Amino acid sequence: MSEDSRQLWQRIGLRCLILAALIPLVSMGIPTCWYLFGPFLLALLMAASLQKPIAWLQKKLRMKRWLAVLLMLLLVYVIIGLFVYWFMSFAVTQAIMALQNAPQAIEELTGLYNSFRQWLVQQFAEDFDLTRLDNMISQALGQLTAAASQLAGSLLGITVDAAKSMPGILLFANFLILSSYFLTRDFPLLSKRVKRLSPDSATDRLRASAVEAVGGYLRVQVIYTLVVLIVSAAVFTLFGIRYSFVISCVAALLEFLPIFGNGTLYVPLVIILYLVRESRVATIILITHLTFYISRKVTEPRLMKRQMGLSPVLSLLAMYLGLQIGGVLGLTLAPIVAVVIQAAAQSGFFTRTIADFRDGVNWVRMKLRKEI
Repeated sequence: MSEDSRQLWQRIGLRCLILAALIPLVSMGIPTCWYLFGPFLLALLMAASLQKPIAWLQKKLRMKRWLAVLLMLLLVYVIIGLFVYWFMSFAVTQAIMALQNAPQAIEELTGLYNSFRQWLVQQFAEDFDLTRLDNMISQALGQLTAAASQLAGSLLGITVDAAKSMPGILLFANFLILSSYFLTRDFPLLSKRVKRLSPDSATDRLRASAVEAVGGYLRVQVIYTLVVLIVSAAVFTLFGIRYSFVISCVAALLEFLPIFGNGTLYVPLVIILYLVRESRVATIILITHLTFYISRKVTEPRLMKRQMGLSPVLSLLAMYLGLQIGGVLGLTLAPIVAVVIQAAAQSGFFTRTIADFRDGVNWVRMKLRKEI
């Protein structure tokens, strides 16, 4: 083997080794980075997203930068605080109402079972073994009670853990607030220094594409989440469905997670409502879910392309591969990774790697033909 061939295969082997080591390094590195730099990463994301509003305040109101940064961050934290307070108080109120109505729901389910039992007696007379059915229902109720007890214990444990971790949460919030101010104020200077460290235009294009990918993906998810929240709340409130806003919030939260979607809540809810003879409410929820499902399947690939520059086929392929490889997290991150890879290819990052693999294939082909 010549010296050039030896160097070629060394380069190919090194690149394969880097690729093989990249996946475990990323899977271990992300939790470690979050544990060590969590508040600073959130502050950096906030700083990058607030630059345009801050520039607008500086231009329109002729503010100094530090004052514009302070006012914008104060507005953001006040909005977050009010939303958390409102949501927690609303959730507690709705939970109390649900507990108060629990006896009525249990009574309705008991009546439904008794009616079903009487129907079986009328239809099959002595041919149907009601004792077996009663035993099955008793076992199901026992399992449901055990699951409810386990859930209550888990919630209590979560509450206790949250109380124990309150000092850590306050410390995290303190570092987040302080770092968000300094990073937002000095963000233009930091950007210039980073560009000075990596002046290559290809690196700039890749970085811009990665930022655009993250922003575009989050915009897509937020759009669908808000649509589910607003439309569900409006439709359910219009038709007088109880707990309309709570149901809409849970469905919107599930919609933000691609593998779940609003159907994770709506489909079981429709089945239960049909079983308890709430056909009108079940039909309304079913139509709402089908509308969301069809509209998302039709518009998501195009919206991905518009927001992230990714073709519909590539976005679908990326989401499928991400789901198969990494589950929920893989499905969430796959479109972003696909856009970054696409941008890297367009920037010429893989030119030498592709050339080396092409030369390697040519070398193997020539070796098999005994030309070398």
